[in-house]
Amino acid sequence: GQRQRVALARALAVRPAAVLAPAGMVIPVVLVVTLVALAILGAVGARAGGAPLLPATIRVLVWGAFAMAVTMGVGRIFGIAA
Repeated sequence: GQRQRVALARALAVRPAAVLAPAGMVIPVVLVVTLVALAILGAVGARAGGAPLLPATIRVLVWGAFAMAVTMGVGRIFGIAA
């Protein structure tokens, strides 16, 4: 369904960024690519749902960044983050 297509699109966008990033820059490059992908997906979702573009895009971007930050924090607490 729709969720699987979104997950596939995101994976296809992030994996090349991780592979092509210079050594030592993988995490920052993946972070930026992921945030750009989240902004695009927020805008696409807003357009598909007939919602205002900017608030929807910001909402997806902010909450996505928050989720990544929480994930990173939990990983660091348990010693499994980069």
